[in-house]
Amino acid sequence: MPALFFSALRPNAGSRRGKPMISQYTKPYILMDPILPELQAAAAGLLFRSESDYPFETVDLGRAKYLEPTPAQLLEMLDLPVGTPARTVDLAYFLRNMTRTSPEQSPAMQEEAARFQALERLFVERLAHVQVIRLGEVQVEAFLLGSTPTGRLVGLKTRLVET
Repeated sequence: MPALFFSALRPNAGSRRGKPMISQYTKPYILMDPILPELQAAAAGLLFRSESDYPFETVDLGRAKYLEPTPAQLLEMLDLPVGTPARTVDLAYFLRNMTRTSPEQSPAMQEEAARFQALERLFVERLAHVQVIRLGEVQVEAFLLGSTPTGRLVGLKTRLVET
């Protein structure tokens, strides 16, 4: 099974000179794909808004057996039970409420929407096979994934609550 890395995106927590740090639980930083710092910087400080607001974490599934995994294949890669509710959604659909702007929004909300739009562009322009796989029903773990030119499955993970 490939190594699975998560790093919490906490702006400036333990960082030097205001640059976000990438932390991993078990492996040295050099094993991570170079796009992960870019994803981390783009998502730093952003919260996925649902019934609760959650930050994003970087995900590196390494040289994955499946570069465009189905929900069942992701469950297998993460060693989760086969019966776990899982489904795939399009990245633009998943981020639609975060990227939408309107003239009534405050400047801060418009800036946040622009950052989510930039995050979406980063996924689309730098990764292949971009998709979002949602695991669970009420407490949902969402994996925003894509494959790199070097054959690694990487992206971001967040949580959302839907009752």
